[in-house]
Amino acid sequence: MINDTISFGGHDPCQIANEFIQMGIDREEPITPLEVQKLIYFAHGWTLANHNRPLHHDEWEAWPYGPVLSVVYHRLSYYRGDPVDDIILAHDMRFEDYERRIIDDVYDGYRHMGGVRLSRLTHVKGGPWDQVKKKRWGSRIIPNETIRKYFIRVSRKIEAMNG
Repeated sequence: MINDTISFGGHDPCQIANEFIQMGIDREEPITPLEVQKLIYFAHGWTLANHNRPLHHDEWEAWPYGPVLSVVYHRLSYYRGDPVDDIILAHDMRFEDYERRIIDDVYDGYRHMGGVRLSRLTHVKGGPWDQVKKKRWGSRIIPNETIRKYFIRVSRKIEAMNG
């Protein structure tokens, strides 16, 4: 059974997109729509795993080329593969301290990988996208619980490697 705190709550994903977009602009390394999607995905996954809470309130969809938040996709589709040079919402967003740390850590830890490599990380065999993509029928929604369990497994592997 899925805990309601995992299913509901969180921020508007466009506000989280803005955070990553603004970080890229501020550091003079603008990011592409693909990178925005993947950075949000990793921040959401780590928030679920570490705090048992969603970072945003929308559902991830298993599209042919990876997990996608459709609202973010449509807001950034104008850019195609080009760097995003402006935020998509004009108002300021307040994050909890733990959310801010995760967003900052994800940007610093994943940004250098680029969109293609980030995309490969979301396509890993047995990962949330892969599990849902394999379904022949039914919903293409990637449940938060599936994402949470996957990131907990990744966290345990990292801990085991670091001793």
